[in-house]
Amino acid sequence: MGNKSLDIKEIYKWSRFKVGEILAKKDKKFVEILIFDLRSEDTPGRFLNKLAVRLADFNKRLGVNLIIPNLFYRENKIKGDQFYYIKSAILTGLVNALSSKKENNQGQD
Repeated sequence: MGNKSLDIKEIYKWSRFKVGEILAKKDKKFVEILIFDLRSEDTPGRFLNKLAVRLADFNKRLGVNLIIPNLFYRENKIKGDQFYYIKSAILTGLVNALSSKKENNQGQD
């Protein structure tokens, strides 16, 4: 897809495999914190701000390098239903990363 469009599949992959799994390796509670914080935000600006603040906090506290991809920069204005698709993709990726971590832990017992 072009620079101006938001690729929902890429957002999901970023959320699950970059953010979710990195945080889940440290401790699943960090993924849960991020899910609970993000799900309550109903506007694009507040949602992306909360995401940026949380990722910066995790970077500092956990020594990880989680960054928001270029998909979210200002030239990609989020309009209409795009926000809900993005929010769903991010939350779904985080929940799937959390559930895969739980399944892996149960398999090791």
